[in-house]
Amino acid sequence: METPNHTAQSAKWSLAMRDGLLLSLVTLACTTIGSLVQLSFLNILLWLVKLIGSIWLLWFFMKRYGDAHPEEPRTTGYGILVCLFSSIVCAVFAYLSYRFFFPGAIDEIMTQLPATLASTPGITPEAEEAVYKLMDNLPQIMCVLSLIWDFVLGLAISAIIGASTAKRKDPIGDNAPQEEEKDELA
Repeated sequence: METPNHTAQSAKWSLAMRDGLLLSLVTLACTTIGSLVQLSFLNILLWLVKLIGSIWLLWFFMKRYGDAHPEEPRTTGYGILVCLFSSIVCAVFAYLSYRFFFPGAIDEIMTQLPATLASTPGITPEAEEAVYKLMDNLPQIMCVLSLIWDFVLGLAISAIIGASTAKRKDPIGDNAPQEEEKDELA
């Protein structure tokens, strides 16, 4: 039999997974459109939409969770869960993008790599060989880097939003009922 606390935690995780998926959709949509359209102005605009939209959506999810759960003074933990699930979805998408959806991106990088390495001062043949070996694992590397970057960024933004939406106790309001009780007793 499940305890009420276990059920509440399960519901919290389930809601965080759903919100994380919705949050990641903003990133996935903007990234996919940016990959298909090679206009620098549009890519900058999409990056801004992704940044502002993601922060606003995370704030909305955290605020909604805080309003639905007044017993929790801060929503930072919930925001971190949402960002964790969003980061996982974005990391998997990064892997799939480089491996299957846009494999030409790796070919383009590999085409430009010799010129980049040649213009890099002091690079040794061993270092050049190591770079080429890393490029063979680019989808896996991008998956891990995406997971780390997205989660750390989400962690910082969740902490900021959580601090700004924290429920603060009103010291005057806390004393008011006690004074009323004293007046009734007198």
